[in-house]
Amino acid sequence: MIHLFLFDVDGVLVDAQAYLKALQDTVAHFSRRMGVGDHPPTEEEARAFEAHGLTSEWDSGPTCVAALLLERLRRGPSIPLPPHWPDALSILAAHPYPLPRPDYAGLARRVGECLRGRASSAQVARAVLWEEAQVIPGLEPVRSAVAALLDALLGYTRDFFRAPLTRHFQHLVIGSRGVAQTYGVVPDFDSPAYLRRYDRPLLTPATRARLAEAAASKQVRVALYTARPSLPPAE
Repeated sequence: MIHLFLFDVDGVLVDAQAYLKALQDTVAHFSRRMGVGDHPPTEEEARAFEAHGLTSEWDSGPTCVAALLLERLRRGPSIPLPPHWPDALSILAAHPYPLPRPDYAGLARRVGECLRGRASSAQVARAVLWEEAQVIPGLEPVRSAVAALLDALLGYTRDFFRAPLTRHFQHLVIGSRGVAQTYGVVPDFDSPAYLRRYDRPLLTPATRARLAEAAASKQVRVALYTARPSLPPAE
């Protein structure tokens, strides 16, 4: 008889902290550059995004930053916002306006309510935030710029070369050396690989050796999967 061992990666094989840490540091980096304060999502808020269908940090990160941008426009004094993201960052940094703690869990819920049955969580987040932007006082002079900035943040989240948060996140997760090897570019900054620094194996060396020996002798077969937090099924 051959036994099948099915292992969940996160929490069983690995104490997975790297992606969470990279998400938090990426959002905090851009929130500071925007001059709105240090606003990384908590672990509970990151899990809320996953539970509501934004299962990739490439989507939840820019959703957080885009929401901070709109909140800055809603609460702060008007600024001549350009449509190009690097230029917008410079303008925002020149006009700092600290924001209160954002409700990322509420944001995750609002996006999740519109996500069911639709493929791209980033595009749904963009649509939700654009609709919410319509009630911002004084939006009209910067309407086209805001639309372009939402596109820059959420339009290409799977494209390392076009998505600013994905690019920064990847520098952290796989490290600057990994970025050079994977994407063939000179890294934007030096960083260790968070996957090596923060993730820790949970199986003991003895257990790993026994599993490897059993698999090599075909006594067992091993399969891996990754489960993300989810909401209870709807009635």
